[in-house]
Amino acid sequence: MAAKVFEKSVEETAFRAVLKEVYESGKNSVAVLRADAALSARFQETLYAFLLKDVLGSAAAGVKLRALCAFCGGEAETAQTEYTHETFIGLMSPITKGENKGTVRLDLFFKKGEAHFIPTLFAYVMNNILGDRFKKAVPDRAKTAAWRLARVLRAKKTRSARCWAR
Repeated sequence: MAAKVFEKSVEETAFRAVLKEVYESGKNSVAVLRADAALSARFQETLYAFLLKDVLGSAAAGVKLRALCAFCGGEAETAQTEYTHETFIGLMSPITKGENKGTVRLDLFFKKGEAHFIPTLFAYVMNNILGDRFKKAVPDRAKTAAWRLARVLRAKKTRSARCWAR
C-alpha cells in the first residue's frame, strides 16, 4: 500500500512563498511591511485566501463552524466568510487586553518565526475566533446543567463502586 501524500493547496503555496519573501526581506513587522505597498498587498491577498480556503476550510474548523451554525442558526458558507473577515481584522488590529496590550497581533505572529507562523494562525482561529464565538453562543444555563449532570453521574459511579467493594 502506497503512503498517502499530502498536497498543499494553491492558496497555501502562494501564502508560504509570500511569507518567506517577507521574512527574507526583513519586513516582518506590520509597520515595515506597510511601507512596501506591493509586498503588503500581496501578503494581505494571499493571507485572506489562505484563511478562507485552508484555515477556516479545514476539517477541524468545519466541524466547529457546522456546530456553531446548528446551535445559532445560519449557513456554514456564510459563517466561513464572516469569520474570515473577523480573523483578518483581528490580525491587523492592536490587542486591547493583557500583557501585549497595544501590540498588533500580526506582529506577535511575526516574532514567533516563519516556522511557527502558520500553526499559530491555526491556533488563533480555532481558539480565539471560533472558540470564543462558541462560548458566547452556549448559554450559561446549558453549561451549568451539563456540569451538574456530569457531577451527578460521577457521584453515582462512585457510589456503585463502593457498593461493589463491600
